[in-house]
Amino acid sequence: MLWRRRLFLGASAAIAAVVMVVAHEVMLPFVLAALIAFVLTPLVGRVERGARGARVPRALAIVLVYAVVLGSIATFVRGVTPRIAQEFRTLSAELPTLAEDARAKWVPAITDRLSAFGVRPPPASPPAPEPAPTSAFVARPQPDGSLAIDVGAGAVVVETKTGWRIEPGPGIGGHSQLSGGGYNREGTHTGL
Repeated sequence: MLWRRRLFLGASAAIAAVVMVVAHEVMLPFVLAALIAFVLTPLVGRVERGARGARVPRALAIVLVYAVVLGSIATFVRGVTPRIAQEFRTLSAELPTLAEDARAKWVPAITDRLSAFGVRPPPASPPAPEPAPTSAFVARPQPDGSLAIDVGAGAVVVETKTGWRIEPGPGIGGHSQLSGGGYNREGTHTGL
């Protein structure tokens, strides 16, 4: 008889564990609810027995215990939250100084210690070279709401309120034949 009970309890525990693993997303709220009920049951029993022999209905005892527990948690969070927020503000203000301190003091010290053990840091890579000009178009919004289109060959196409204008790109000195006119939205030359 005892072995049957042990077999039943072991099989039930194994099945419950498999169900929890397979359906953990669905089971999590139920497991948390059971845990909270298990933890608060002694408090509910104590409130239910009452003081001086006065009995409190179980439903009222449950409501009272949950109200006190949740109220205590809310009061704690309300009291601690401003302090945590202040600490995060202070940390964010000090973070650049801490990063510079780490860069100036800790990195050289760690590099020296690693060098003492024979570990050499990789050499610093040179900065990436400027990309070569291409024939691709690059569109840039302008402060006045228009759109500037950079052409890789050194010309810039600028959208105006009446159409587009082709101008020499940055770094091209003097005036070229491109600066003397423009094209409207229909594609006809405006002869500016």
